[in-house]
Amino acid sequence: MSKVLTYSPVKYYLGVFIPLLLCGLICLFFRSSDTYANIIWNDLFSFNLSSSWKLNDIIIYNLPSALWVFSITLISFNIKPSITKKLPFSTTLLPLFFIIILEFFQLFNLTNGTFDILDILLPALAWLFAIFLLSRNKQAIQSMKVSFHHSILFQLVFLLVFLSDTVG
Repeated sequence: MSKVLTYSPVKYYLGVFIPLLLCGLICLFFRSSDTYANIIWNDLFSFNLSSSWKLNDIIIYNLPSALWVFSITLISFNIKPSITKKLPFSTTLLPLFFIIILEFFQLFNLTNGTFDILDILLPALAWLFAIFLLSRNKQAIQSMKVSFHHSILFQLVFLLVFLSDTVG
């Protein structure tokens, strides 16, 4: 097995935090100033973070969802609260279900945003890559002590998703 794909706690947490950090930075610097994150930032610090750099629309609008789906899939693997024991499926499926449902809500105008098939395809690929990494290191990751921090991280990722949404 490649050393890059071999589990270590440091690699696990880097695999969770680096994509989330990139997702947050993209949303703060390159998305509309109408996102909740930018509105809160501007209220707190009274200066705009919007960048004059231009990135490809796929990086700005599609990549962040793939990044958070990758991270939350890694986190969800070890979440075993009592409520999930009753679920008829693995918690690792929750990020995939969430992104698909969110996109269909956009398709039917039940939430802000524009339906984009890339917002399903890229996160699905990120989810598959996370599942691949988890399956290659299943025993090591299952033996990892699951803490309250995993549940907090799981919730923080969904907060990040909310903050990247636009107002109105």
